[in-house]
Amino acid sequence: MAHPAAAAEHKAPEILRVNLQGELDSVDPAVAYSVISWQLEFATCAKLVNYPDTPGSVAQAPQPEIANGPPAVSDDGKTYTFKLHADFRFSSPAKEEVTAQSFVRALERALAPGADSPVIAFTQEIVGAAEFRAGHASSISGFAATKKHELTIRLERPAADLLARLATPFFSPVPSDAPPVGADAVLPSAGPYDVESFDRAGTTVLRVNPNYHGKRPHVFDQIVYQANVPADETEAAIKAGTVDYAADELGGADYAAINAAYGEGSPAAQAGHQQFFVNPQLATRYVVFNVARPLFASLELRKAVNFALDRPAMVHALGALGHTPTDQILPPGMPGFQNVQLYPLGGPDLATASALANASGRVPATAVLYGPDFPPVHLLAQVVHDNLAAIQVDVQPQFFPGREFFGRIATPGEAWDLAIVGWSADYADPWDFIDVLLNGKNRPGAGGSDNNWGSFDDATFNQRMDDASALQPPARYDAYAALDHDLMADAAPWAPWGNINARDFFSERIGGQVFNPLFGMDLAALRLR
Repeated sequence: MAHPAAAAEHKAPEILRVNLQGELDSVDPAVAYSVISWQLEFATCAKLVNYPDTPGSVAQAPQPEIANGPPAVSDDGKTYTFKLHADFRFSSPAKEEVTAQSFVRALERALAPGADSPVIAFTQEIVGAAEFRAGHASSISGFAATKKHELTIRLERPAADLLARLATPFFSPVPSDAPPVGADAVLPSAGPYDVESFDRAGTTVLRVNPNYHGKRPHVFDQIVYQANVPADETEAAIKAGTVDYAADELGGADYAAINAAYGEGSPAAQAGHQQFFVNPQLATRYVVFNVARPLFASLELRKAVNFALDRPAMVHALGALGHTPTDQILPPGMPGFQNVQLYPLGGPDLATASALANASGRVPATAVLYGPDFPPVHLLAQVVHDNLAAIQVDVQPQFFPGREFFGRIATPGEAWDLAIVGWSADYADPWDFIDVLLNGKNRPGAGGSDNNWGSFDDATFNQRMDDASALQPPARYDAYAALDHDLMADAAPWAPWGNINARDFFSERIGGQVFNPLFGMDLAALRLR
């Protein structure tokens, strides 16, 4: 008879099996930039500050992780000093310690000339970052290891959303032997799990970091991803229990039936075995008005469209449970979101819409609508066409390949009146929605980000955005909640219609589902029932 200790030592590893319809873009935290790769990196990357393994955790400021407490911030808001725990180790056999230099190394690696990391957009205020990126400096003067376990960040101007940025995978520490930045690079991590192997088109394996002694959960011995599996095969395998999770969703036509059988309120849920979960991501879809053109320079007509749109019909056009109707700029789960209703969510209010349209003096009219050229957008455009016909606006859709579409709506003087667009947060702060998409400095041709596609430019709201962006939480979030309400009530620069939902299907044996609106389902928190 085998000795119990020996049997335990040789037990088969407990594996969480994850399927993908598509592929992971990368597992290198300096360049990975998809929802699926960030979900993986939430399980592998430890950070200065991070979000806890609790539902809706991004609604508040990130919490210290490798930092052993909140940073000391100078009176002028331009210097942050973090003291670090001394007990974090990388997953490599050498058990290398995570120090302040590990963070410096990570940012210098990502900003090295030619590295082409998206982190550049997150470092605009860091002293010396631009010079280092351009090859004019040998180090980033404002990002320094002042002691072995002390990191100091100096900013050219205050950035009250710095902690939210630092909670992204881009700022994860890297070991001394980290390879150069690359889409195929694999390097040791300091979080609960480690990437053992990466095959973009095949099998990617995570394993428990044997050197991790932090507080985050890590139940499975391995998490194994299989790429390029057809959705119907994955759905059948999850129902059979041979696969545990569909990380990039399934075929949209099956979600109504899956929800009825396995979702909230289903027989499975009533028995304590809910397997299907629907949660809002930090993403909003909307129709943007080109206020630089005469037609929608009219506030009354912009409001008329918001009353005329059939938001449930637009949601239905993109499949069951994929969206939730909205009339707000900020999505649920974003800090600063407060649920208000200014425009109809259950269907159009044509009486109010027609009265506003007539008061505008702009109807009857023809409106040119631009959209990306793929079938779901064609369906959305048809709904918009039919809805606005009721207020005497004849919508004429034009469709373009994705890159051309965004190039056109970001070109000053381009002849469009409406465009079907969406935005997904880069990090969990309302600045990344309201300022990026609606501050006048970001309108096309103004020298900003060019993401304010409709050229909305209001001096009062611009100043309110600038004032809000300088505030620290919780006053920051209160100010953005007020902006969210007032922009839609008093300016209506968009017609928001849907928040994007994550739809997650698990096998019966998996429990512990915790949803993070930025990173998705928390893989580290999953457990066996």
